[in-house]
Amino acid sequence: MAAFADFPDEAIPLIEVSDDKATLTVNEDAAALLARIDCVLCPIAIVGLYRTGKSSLLNFLNGKQAGFKVGPSVSRCTRGVWIYGRPKEVTLGDGSRCAVVLLDTEGVGGLEADASYDTRIFALATLLCAGLVYNSLGAIDENAIGQLSFVARLSEHVRFRPPPEKCEDAGLEAEEDAARLSAFMPRFTWVLRDFALELCDARGDAITADEYLEQSLRPAKGYEASVLERNRVRHALTAFFGARSCATWCGPSTTRLCSSRSTR
Repeated sequence: MAAFADFPDEAIPLIEVSDDKATLTVNEDAAALLARIDCVLCPIAIVGLYRTGKSSLLNFLNGKQAGFKVGPSVSRCTRGVWIYGRPKEVTLGDGSRCAVVLLDTEGVGGLEADASYDTRIFALATLLCAGLVYNSLGAIDENAIGQLSFVARLSEHVRFRPPPEKCEDAGLEAEEDAARLSAFMPRFTWVLRDFALELCDARGDAITADEYLEQSLRPAKGYEASVLERNRVRHALTAFFGARSCATWCGPSTTRLCSSRSTR
């Protein structure tokens, strides 16, 4: 019998949300499934704006026509955090087994939630996974950078247990938490859907998707409030995610993602 053959071949909720969105609880059935996995666990989570095809991308990566819920309405299809019940077993370079578990998260920026709730879901998904996929449409421009503003607020929603001699300076404590948090961050991959541009630099020389990402994360010039805010997001991305990469997906007919080496 194949490994995990008796695990449910469907998506199930992992983190459930109360009607008022104030309380997040772990689904005990999902927790029990994860507890049965007897090898290294590698959770891969996908995040991004709502209605941009996150669940469809996960189904594609999972080799399924269906699985995670998708739909054509303006409402969010996913609520909280879901996992695919049946992990995929892979063999690592040292010959050991690894169980890859896919996590789908509620989309950011919907009409029925606020920025604080979105950041909580993002923070939770980030801490749960070993690989974080950010899904967006089109190229990386100033608008795309601005839509990642919740990354800059990540440290506001994560706190470490205070040391015996607690620091009385709340601002300093928050800065220390942000610095410590970067050591626990997963690998970050920005997937650009419906990407139709030619990857080249200002001189017309070909560049990789990773080099395109690094160019886009360089601070923009200017002192307007909007520029300073987007530069704050850039700084947060590079500070939190030391291991990052980019992949482009040219359109719905594309059958594979084209990515390049990761950046550390």
